[in-house]
Amino acid sequence: MLDATNLNSFRVIDLGRTGSLSVNSVLYDDGRIWISTIAHGVIYYNERTGKIKQLTYHVAPVSDRLSHTDVFGVIRLNENKYLAVTWNGYTVMTIDKNNQDEILTEVYSNTSSLMYRNLETRMIAAYYDSHGILWIGTDGGGVIWSDLRMQFYNCFIRTGIMRFVLL
Repeated sequence: MLDATNLNSFRVIDLGRTGSLSVNSVLYDDGRIWISTIAHGVIYYNERTGKIKQLTYHVAPVSDRLSHTDVFGVIRLNENKYLAVTWNGYTVMTIDKNNQDEILTEVYSNTSSLMYRNLETRMIAAYYDSHGILWIGTDGGGVIWSDLRMQFYNCFIRTGIMRFVLL
């Protein structure tokens, strides 16, 4: 970790991994560091407790799995909720209010339900704007935007707009 106000002041953190990592992005938010990687999911470091947690894809349903091992970015949705865009959809990660080192996940991908079958799941970029709109850039499927409050999706692709209403 580097202190941006004093570039001579830094601290090395052992992530518990050997070898190199292919890192796509790093998010620092309120003492939490989220590292998005290719093939290794998300590495979460809690600066307050010094704990490290790795989230990745698991075939068996577990409470902290991601939609894929390749993660292209993590964004903040609110104080305890974050979103990871992956090569197979996105994952909402919620920090447990009673234990800041525990993370529960909800996976959203094209295999979640028939409703999502027409959405491009190769998600490579995300932005959550001040109006509560989630914007997701895909690899070949255009841009998806969603108002999470109203539970619908719009997809902008070269041939026009597709609209999905979630019930």
